[in-house]
Amino acid sequence: MKSREYLKYFIYSLCIFIAIMGLLFNFIITIASLLLLICFVEYEKYYTKSLRYFIRCCDDIIENKEKHIEIIDGEGDISLLSHKLYILNERFYTLLDDINNEKIILKDYIDDISHQLKTPITSMKINEEILIKKITDELQKKIVENIYIQTNHMSNLVNSLLTLAKLDAGSIRYDIKTYELKTIIDNVEDILTPLLIRHEVELINHFDDIHIHCDFNWMSEAIENIIKNCIEASPHRNINIYANHTESSLIIQIHDHGKGIDHDDINHIFERFYKGKNSSPSSVGIGLSLSQKIIEAHYGYIEVSNDNGAIFTIHLPIISIKKKF
Repeated sequence: MKSREYLKYFIYSLCIFIAIMGLLFNFIITIASLLLLICFVEYEKYYTKSLRYFIRCCDDIIENKEKHIEIIDGEGDISLLSHKLYILNERFYTLLDDINNEKIILKDYIDDISHQLKTPITSMKINEEILIKKITDELQKKIVENIYIQTNHMSNLVNSLLTLAKLDAGSIRYDIKTYELKTIIDNVEDILTPLLIRHEVELINHFDDIHIHCDFNWMSEAIENIIKNCIEASPHRNINIYANHTESSLIIQIHDHGKGIDHDDINHIFERFYKGKNSSPSSVGIGLSLSQKIIEAHYGYIEVSNDNGAIFTIHLPIISIKKKF
């Protein structure tokens, strides 16, 4: 860094020298001008090289690549910037370590709570199933069946809340790979087959050879929640699924032909525990919130609109998504 200071003083001195010699010899002015040009070129190279080094350091910090940042000695701006970037780098990774440790602790808490809740609920369901088979009195049987329905409802709610807690905590590690979108849609359709049959609804795909970069299970759950919401938006017969690529995004549209979303609800539909006017009576208002969280964790976003039913549009980035994971 001292060499930069010496170079600066040399340029100042050279400028004064040129002013004096310019009165004496034109030849000296020409030579001095060339020397001055060379000095400025070398200075620009040094400055550009330093800036590029700092840009690389910033990129490494953004990509979470630990790197020792070289401190440049001296008293100029480049030296000051190198000191501050070094301190920022150290503090960033210290904070990142603390956050990761907190995530691990929180994940352990959530897993423990999950176990403590699921065990008694599973036991309740088993006992209720046994009672339903053994009870002969129709009134008593109906009461137990209602209890069993509520237990299932409570089980689904607990699972959704625990999943939401994990997403909020950022404690989920996604296994990101490339899949055919049709494979994910087929998987979702298999899971929702009983619901599709009950509502007499058919899924119709309008795309070919579309690939998606995602975690298979989590993206399946996000799309499942959306399609489930669409199935329950009776009355309609078909749910159409469209997909296409742009330069930077994969766009997936899920279009039902039901009642659509009420104007007062459309800006709140992804809020947790929000139930719109056309929601299913069994809905608790978590499914779409979960879908939004999962899609955002894939660095995408979801929006909804009305056009002869509801249209859910998922935007997922194509460029550089691998780097983010």
